[in-house]
Formats: sequence, structure tokens, C-alpha cells
Amino acid sequence: MVNKKILFICGSVGLGHVIRDLAIAKELYKMIPDVEISWLAAPPAALALQNAGEALLPEASQFPNETKAMEDVSSKFQLNLFDYIKSVMLPWAKTVDSLKQVISNYEFDLIIGDETYQIFMAVTAGIRANKPLIEFPTVMIFDFIGVYPQTDNPEEIGLLKMLNQQFLVDKTFDFGNLVHRFFVGEYNDLPDGAFFGFPSENIRKYFDELNFVPLGHIIPFNPDKFMNIVNIRKELGYGSEPIVICTIGGTSVGKALLELCVESYSLIKKKMSDLQMILVCGPNIPPDSINVPDGVRVKGYVPDLYKHFAASDLVITQCGGSTTTELIALKKNFLYFPLDKHFEQGLIADRLRNNNIGVEMHLAQVTPQILAETIINNIGKEVEYPKIDMNGAQKAAQLIQQLLILS
Repeated sequence: MVNKKILFICGSVGLGHVIRDLAIAKELYKMIPDVEISWLAAPPAALALQNAGEALLPEASQFPNETKAMEDVSSKFQLNLFDYIKSVMLPWAKTVDSLKQVISNYEFDLIIGDETYQIFMAVTAGIRANKPLIEFPTVMIFDFIGVYPQTDNPEEIGLLKMLNQQFLVDKTFDFGNLVHRFFVGEYNDLPDGAFFGFPSENIRKYFDELNFVPLGHIIPFNPDKFMNIVNIRKELGYGSEPIVICTIGGTSVGKALLELCVESYSLIKKKMSDLQMILVCGPNIPPDSINVPDGVRVKGYVPDLYKHFAASDLVITQCGGSTTTELIALKKNFLYFPLDKHFEQGLIADRLRNNNIGVEMHLAQVTPQILAETIINNIGKEVEYPKIDMNGAQKAAQLIQQLLILS
């Protein structure tokens, strides 16, 4: 295999997707040393790619910023999928236009899209109409299948039924070697129920019929190398004091959670005077926008945040899939706050709750006093989690390598 070229499109919002995409790319470089990977992504994923030394195409500067669109329609610690989709319809159309421009300017052997639904729908629609947009294989990476309404709004219900119909329309069409579907997670992570709006359509049956490949979970590190907390703390410059890390991922939506953590700090200090609290604001919240007392440190974007998780005694986070998976791999206790009206984080919370993983909390119900007590009761607590498959990056790379051999 010589000079195989991949276009990797990192979609969706925040940093979780780009973290797993980089993990897949790292495995591809190991397996195929001469592979060339070019990237399309908007901030903040573009920041993570640049920090990792990856090659962003010039056209990436025109790639629509879905994270900003999401932040614009979010309110205090909540995000409704319906509001988000309405706000990104035009950007999604521009994303497809960007792809058309890129594939006319460059040659590729394969395209990978991580939650680039608009591109995947354009690709599959073109093939069904015998007017293919792309003549080489496309891999689509999913971490959920089917969407669910969070209100009784008839517009929301109608739109989400239409989106679920888009999932189902491909059932009877043979795409040959042109379309491949990967699922981040294990088969048991799929809901064993019907698509919303289509009660006769079982999600797991659909998964089987369309030959989805369950990858297992994806993390960007070997957890066995991060179990010695003393060594990790020394490497990162931490002392021996108890450490709580509060993180909200790659968007600004969770700022209220960071502020709640700060409010709880003085109450915790009364019982744990040496406690060190670290706020990780990510790339979209200016660290100086949060007023903190002595003993609370504020960081912006932190590459390889998992190292800091490994050094901690407790983590407070939203309910993002990548962060919670990293914490499970590191065997860290954590408090998780699902975003309100965010059906995907609701699904992740269901999975965590059903497996007795972490401590579920809801921002609207938690006072600084409640959070302080919960931190004190959980800091440093040893945990045992069910064993899950963490080899998703390796499996994805192996499958992609096979597709490149055939292309």
C-alpha cells in the first residue's frame, strides 16, 4: 500500500469527537506508516488537531462552526436538539458544499466522517439516485442511533420523526463497498427499543440489518501507564494534596457547573483545608471570566486532559461520552451532570446509572451545600467498574486499513 490518502472530517461539537478521531489516526499511522491524512474541522476541534500536529486543509477555515451554533441556542446548562438542528440547517448545507470543493481539489482513497450526518445523507442520497457524490469508500462514525424529542412541541416531534426516517431509508439499498458504518461502543450500549415515531422498527435489528460494526470504546491512551498517581502528579507538578478537577468539555454551555463548583469550595475547605480544586474551562470560556478564591486554579484548554484525571482524587464533569469513558478506563470516581434536554447525554446517563458507574447529579437540584457534601463523601473513593472494551481505535484502524487495501 503506497501513499494512501484519507480525508478525515471531524464533525459535531466540542472536543470529544476529535479526541477519538486522533486516537484512530494514531493507530492508522502505526499500521500504515506512509498513509496521508488530511482534516476538515472547525474550532474547537481544529485547535486540538493543530496542537497534535495534524494537517488541516486550507478549506477548513471555511468549515461551518457547529459548536458556535450550538452555544448560540443553548441556555443555562441545557441544550435541546430541536433548537440546535434548526440553527445548523444552513451550516450543514455549507458543509456539503465544502466537501464538494475539497474532493474536486484533491484526490483521496477514503473519507471518514465522525458524526457528519449532513455529509453522510448527501453521500447515500447520491448513490441511491445513481448520481454518486463520491466514487470511493465512505466511513461514518456514530455514537448513537435514532433521535428522541425532549418536549411536546409538535414541530420538534415532526422534525425528529423525519430525521429517524433518514436513518431507516437506507435499509433496503445495497451500497456495496461505498458505505460503511462504525458504532463507538458495544452492542449492549444500543437501546433495545423502537425508533421514535416508528414503533415497528427495533434499533438493534436495524443495526444488524445495515451491518454496523461495533468498535468498542475509544480512548487516546493506555490506562495501564497512568495508574501510579504519585508519578503522574510529579510529572504534572502537583503536590500530595487532595485534587478535584472540574471540567465541562469543549463548549461554553457548562459554565454554570464550574461556577457551582467554585461556590461549593469554601464549604469544602472547612473540612478539607488542603483541598486543591482545578477548573478546566476548555477553549471557549476565558479563564479570567470566572472569579475564584485562593486554592482554586483555573485552566483554559488542556491537551491530554486525561493525564490530569489520572492525577486527581475526584472529577466533576458533564455527561460527555469521551470524558466519562476516559474516567472509567482510569478507574476514577466522578460526579456527572447531564445537560438538561440533551437526549444524547441522557442516554449516556442511563448507561452509567444502569452499570452503577459514577454519581449522577442534576444542576437544577444541586446547591453548593449538596455538592460540597457529595465531594467530601466521594473524594479519594476507590471504585470498581464493569469491564468494557477499550480497543475501539485499534479496531477502527484495522477495518480502515482493510478498506484501503480494497480501494
